[in-house]
Amino acid sequence: MGQKKQLSISVLVVSRNRWRDLSQCLNSIANQKRRPNEIVIVENNDKKTLLKIIKQLDTKIPIKYYLEKRINIAHARNTAVKNASCDLVAFTDDDCVASESWVNKIYEIFTKSPNIAGMVGRSLNYYGKNKIAQLEQILNEAWLSQYLKLNKSTKLTSGAFINTRNFAVRRSVFEKYQVKFNPFAPYKIEDTDFGLRLFKKLNSATEQIFYIHEVVVYHKNSTNLLDFMRRRNLSRKGRSWLIRTHPKFEQQMFIRDSSVFSTLQKKNPAVWTLFFLERQRIRLERLFGKVT
Repeated sequence: MGQKKQLSISVLVVSRNRWRDLSQCLNSIANQKRRPNEIVIVENNDKKTLLKIIKQLDTKIPIKYYLEKRINIAHARNTAVKNASCDLVAFTDDDCVASESWVNKIYEIFTKSPNIAGMVGRSLNYYGKNKIAQLEQILNEAWLSQYLKLNKSTKLTSGAFINTRNFAVRRSVFEKYQVKFNPFAPYKIEDTDFGLRLFKKLNSATEQIFYIHEVVVYHKNSTNLLDFMRRRNLSRKGRSWLIRTHPKFEQQMFIRDSSVFSTLQKKNPAVWTLFFLERQRIRLERLFGKVT
């Protein structure tokens, strides 16, 4: 009997005007215990600004570079998927740093489990001691822990958990279902929208998506209050769009613990203050229109 063919892996990264972050991201991929077979980089810009920097990096991994002039992250991700050639397609963002076992863990998961169509890994805070970054991480993990046990791998019940910071899927899934990222989805919501549409098409018996807590990347969370609040506002508006576009998506997520945020507010004064201010902002918006 011949030896079983090893799975090949494409890592996809989209970037725009963040060459320092991209350089750090690519170096983390180059220093993996198991290197991917290729890196597909799509610059979402009207001209090539990253190519010179990319050529200077000593990644020892074949790099495919493409320029996507339509300034929209969904278009850029679709361009990256179109040009990936390996069995597995692994996404991360340019403001993420992959743990050194990231690629190897992905490889092991898909090799051992033929019924896994895709997996979502864990995103941790890169800026460990920054208070704003810590608060963002606390809130992100609180949201997720309503539905999943963060330290236990489990089968997903909804595509709403899919996040391109740390997501891998078989390329055959793209070829079979032809699901693309939606350029009309709000910024930072396009991966959730993609996940919801993909999840609907999968055969739940033979094409499962798992949350795998051991597959880790470190995300550069907000380090200042202005950026943090901007991200919060984008998420709030994005949720409203998701409810209009996928009316029943929250019902399909099966809440495991509905007390997470109420408990967190009692324990953490910063969270209580944040939620109080956000409630007041929403109240003012309803009374007087948009508040800047």
